[in-house]
Amino acid sequence: MGQLPVMGSDIWRDDPEPLKEFVALATAEGFRPSSIDQGRSVLVRYNQFLQERFKLDLEVAGWREFAAYKFHLAKSGIARTTIRGYLSYVIAFYRVRAQATQDPQLLDLFTRLKAIGLPRKAKSVKWTPFAPDVLARTLEAAKAQAFIGEGLRAVPSEDYAFLMTLLYTGGRAQFYGLKVSDLDFERMELKAVVKGGKSVRIPLHPTLAELLKEHLASRTYHSEFLFRHGHDSVTRTGQKANRQNAWRACKRVQMLAGIEESAHPHRFRKTLATLGKRLGLDPQFLQSILAHESGSMTLDKYAEVELDDGKREFAKLDLCAPQPSQPSRSAVEMIDRLKKRAPKGSEHEWDTLLTVLSQLAESGEFQGAIQQSGGE
Repeated sequence: MGQLPVMGSDIWRDDPEPLKEFVALATAEGFRPSSIDQGRSVLVRYNQFLQERFKLDLEVAGWREFAAYKFHLAKSGIARTTIRGYLSYVIAFYRVRAQATQDPQLLDLFTRLKAIGLPRKAKSVKWTPFAPDVLARTLEAAKAQAFIGEGLRAVPSEDYAFLMTLLYTGGRAQFYGLKVSDLDFERMELKAVVKGGKSVRIPLHPTLAELLKEHLASRTYHSEFLFRHGHDSVTRTGQKANRQNAWRACKRVQMLAGIEESAHPHRFRKTLATLGKRLGLDPQFLQSILAHESGSMTLDKYAEVELDDGKREFAKLDLCAPQPSQPSRSAVEMIDRLKKRAPKGSEHEWDTLLTVLSQLAESGEFQGAIQQSGGE
């Protein structure tokens, strides 16, 4: 059924044939490597459930076993969103097989599984940026992990260097796998690969550049990666390890700072976007830093308006103050009509005259002159 993906193939060679078939079909259909890996893991657990509960496997299990698995997951207490993810991969397993074989029984089974359905999608948690005081406490806690290096000089910890990298680049958890060669201190740029395998260059802020230079100079180990436990982000295993190490760094600092709210990589990204907008950074610049396809996504998803910011801006308005006069509709329409009546041979002079009239209309003087003349 095709070649197995390179990632995890040594482990996957021992999988049952239905799982190998799913990996091959999903690869041919263009599933992302991360989705294939997650789907395989879910199907391994579902297969174990079938064997323990019904003495069956993926080949012969039907809709009743699927319904039992759904009930089993619901009783386990895991989140509805997680249950949806598990069941969607099980349904996808039968969908790709049914499409590939056009087997009527598989098509019927897939239809029944869809009819059983997925749990109602839970409302996703909308993470907010760090409040200034919480951000300060978090970074101070990370910085306080300083250790004494050569020459008895206190050196900021790797956790501090990593969190500052997240904050000043809007990076994701995968940025834990950055390589030293990804840094260009001469051009003040950082090279990274983001979602979809897109390679981007992110401006290197002077504050972060100095910190990373100090970090590299003080390291007591040699590695091609910027951080001690970084892994190759090209492989699925490396991506997973980088995310785990990124989250561990955030949780260590959260515990040291004694803050109750969750500290995780995405909140640093959100904080950069929100603070950047608040401090007047052009949305197009934010878009390039966050590596978004469009500026609207940057504004809609990340650089949200905080209520306190709205209060400050709203307080600046005086709704009762005299408003600047707007050009009257009649004056504008009259000028538009005159544009079509330029005398032959005098188009340029006519256009100049109408330009002056437009300016007078915008200032309100043109309408006043019309009113004084009785509208003639």
